[in-house]
Amino acid sequence: MKLLNFEIESPNAIAVRAINLYWDLHNFAQFLGMRLEPDTAVVLTWTIPDSAPSGGFATDNPYRACELWFRGLRSVEVRAPETDIPNSETRKLHQLAMYSANESTHVPSDGSHVVFSFIGGLSIRIDAAEAEFHPLEDSL
Repeated sequence: MKLLNFEIESPNAIAVRAINLYWDLHNFAQFLGMRLEPDTAVVLTWTIPDSAPSGGFATDNPYRACELWFRGLRSVEVRAPETDIPNSETRKLHQLAMYSANESTHVPSDGSHVVFSFIGGLSIRIDAAEAEFHPLEDSL
């Protein structure tokens, strides 16, 4: 998978770096959901709730929402949460990682697929040709 305009901050990350800004997808960001687009794309959306302190993604980041678009989709796998924790907690990203095809080696920039793991056990595995980051001006 080619990351077009962003980088995963580190192995087992909770953030990405895009448009010269840091995007913390864990602390105040809430995962709104995943949607499928007819052109074989999957879109994941995060927002900063109005109740969060200013600088929700980072102190120097003025944006209130973002999306990650995955195009050239080969597969998507969703695993449901395994625990009975509050819904607000299941929307918090625990880890973002990119893996090679054999799942054994962490590949920081050009792996086969990404896995988004959330607190409570929800996980989304996406295998696609490319991924693109989109900042959004307003909260959703």
